[in-house]
Amino acid sequence: MPNALLHAELADNDLFSEMPVRTVGQIVSGDLLTCEPDLPVAEAARLMRASRCSSVIILRDGFPAGIWTENDALNVDFSSPEAFEQPISAVMTRAVKTIDTGASISEAGVRFKRDKIRHLLVVDDDGHALGMLSQTDVVLNHGVEHYLTFRDVRSVLSKPLTSLPADMPLTQAAAAIRSSNGEAAIVTSPDWPEPGIVTERDIVRMVAERCSGPVAQATSRPVVSVLSTTTLLAARNLFSQHGFRHLAVRDDTGAFIGLLSFSDILSILQYEYLAQVNSALRDRDDALVKSRKDLNLARQVIEATLDGVMIVDDQGLIEYVNPSFSRLTGYAAEDVLGKNPRLLQSGRHDAAFYAKMWSELLDIGHWQGEVWNRRKDGDIFAEWLTINSIR
Repeated sequence: MPNALLHAELADNDLFSEMPVRTVGQIVSGDLLTCEPDLPVAEAARLMRASRCSSVIILRDGFPAGIWTENDALNVDFSSPEAFEQPISAVMTRAVKTIDTGASISEAGVRFKRDKIRHLLVVDDDGHALGMLSQTDVVLNHGVEHYLTFRDVRSVLSKPLTSLPADMPLTQAAAAIRSSNGEAAIVTSPDWPEPGIVTERDIVRMVAERCSGPVAQATSRPVVSVLSTTTLLAARNLFSQHGFRHLAVRDDTGAFIGLLSFSDILSILQYEYLAQVNSALRDRDDALVKSRKDLNLARQVIEATLDGVMIVDDQGLIEYVNPSFSRLTGYAAEDVLGKNPRLLQSGRHDAAFYAKMWSELLDIGHWQGEVWNRRKDGDIFAEWLTINSIR
């Protein structure tokens, strides 16, 4: 009478196995710019400029107490000399957003957009700071170049162009950029053949130099521009090659229609990431439905077969028996679940017999042969036993 002894091992599928798996810990720089709470704002800006960092972490007793970024520099009152000398702790953002070193780059991109921030402090499992992650790091390491190839620059322009006259005072210029929720603005002058651009980084430079003149002093000229039909991949490569973080965008007539920034590209990468997540979830759900149907069918077959079937786990303990097993051996399921199959041994086979059986099972994955076993009532019976190892 056939009796199948099955050993099943299931391996979990990684939901995101087809998606980028690089972590923020793999791309973050170990350098972290820090300063003390009483450092003057202008000196903090000078440190940022010298280190080419877009943020500084303010430490108190060795622990992060706040952060000051290029965007925060837009709040400086350039008309007041005292503004440059106030302690950085008076103007810092006190909530330092953190991300675990094992988080994926895509997760970091979602955090940037969701929390409307541009910097994340990367920490290890013990909470120790490892470095600062910026939007720039995510855009340059996201790994979806194929997607950027099919989108052009105009598809991500979402804000109207901010244009400032060259003679506008710095405080007003910074306020105009801030009120537009932008990071930069075009600067024009009748005396210039081409417009220039002023960015948050330029504002930081003015803070570091304690300048209070017109925005022309902070402007870089000429502004580097691309056509609106340029692919996002080409634009991203320009950012990477030249160290830019902003590009002016022109239409077919040559007129300026907007500014492209790293955060604009990040928005597209976020949508791509979420699309991949949704696709992976749909695939998983479809696979689960099919798996349930297959398992239900298999269970019905096993339940209906006249052969006795036993399934054991990787520890050799009984997980399942079908009704035919109970009819053949006299053991109900509750009698044997969690126990070792040796309870069926009749005593008619020596140790060498079982050693040969297990040796063959381990070598080739299955064994067949005649075995004498014992029923619950003590009756000894012969059966043809098939053992399969399912990994």
